[in-house]
Amino acid sequence: LEYFRKLADPYNKTLGMEEIAQQVIARDPDLAAMISKEAGRKESCQKAAEVLALINPDAALTWLKKNFPEVSASAASVVARNHIPRKAGSAVDFMVRHAEVLFSEGKVGLDPFSPWSLDDPAAALVLTDSIGDAPVRANARALLLDLMVVSSPQEAIQAAAAGPERVRILRGAVENWAKQDLTAASRWLTAQPAGADRDSAIQGLLNVTLRVEPDSALP
Repeated sequence: LEYFRKLADPYNKTLGMEEIAQQVIARDPDLAAMISKEAGRKESCQKAAEVLALINPDAALTWLKKNFPEVSASAASVVARNHIPRKAGSAVDFMVRHAEVLFSEGKVGLDPFSPWSLDDPAAALVLTDSIGDAPVRANARALLLDLMVVSSPQEAIQAAAAGPERVRILRGAVENWAKQDLTAASRWLTAQPAGADRDSAIQGLLNVTLRVEPDSALP
């Protein structure tokens, strides 16, 4: 540690101290916190937490909250994304236990939900719905649907609640679905009854068909 403290090159000094913090965090988390603070980068604490999370994700988030409250939410979000349990029940418990740091000040980071939005959209919705705070839960669900519009457009259409938000979700989801499978998206649209949902979906489909087939008509 003293060797790196004496280095004149600030870049190598920081990297060296970060490496030491990562080496000692499992056996001496307080020392790792001191070194990470001395290293002087926001990324320093996140790198150390990532190493601890390989052994104990709960301890990693607790360490961030205790020692780096000013950056704990953003760093914890990344750690949670990479190390959250892959079983839905365990993931719910994990996020409920650490809701204060993951969703501090009502700000929801999407990182914990990102893997689920790709692997299992239904489970991702279950995870967001498990958040106890109503405004945070609503924000999380809205942000998750934005992810699903791209990764799982059909599931996003099914999950979007009635209201102004559904208009935007339908338009974006149908557009992305049409990019992946224009025939299937067109067939689904044809089966929809007249109304606001169909009008929103038509706009999304038009955005694709006018680029792919400018002379085509709607089904």
